[in-house]
Amino acid sequence: MTERTNGGSPLTEALERLFAEAGRREDALLQAVAAYEEAEEVRARLRELEEENRRLKELLVKARNTAAARASESMSTRLREALRE
Repeated sequence: MTERTNGGSPLTEALERLFAEAGRREDALLQAVAAYEEAEEVRARLRELEEENRRLKELLVKARNTAAARASESMSTRLREALRE
């Protein structure tokens, strides 16, 4: 886990100010906030990857349908009739 002291999130900066005013510091709370923010970033990336996965699956279905259509167009009439039977 990384500790963000400079350039941290607004929540981390607010906690730092509160700790300074109180004259004490709770590293466990700062680490929990950092872990929560990191988890949020991971969840956002996961959503992006799931969306990309859906898009690629749709693209694959279209490509397969196109390939199947081309294959059926290039078949001879006799072969198509034989496959129907």
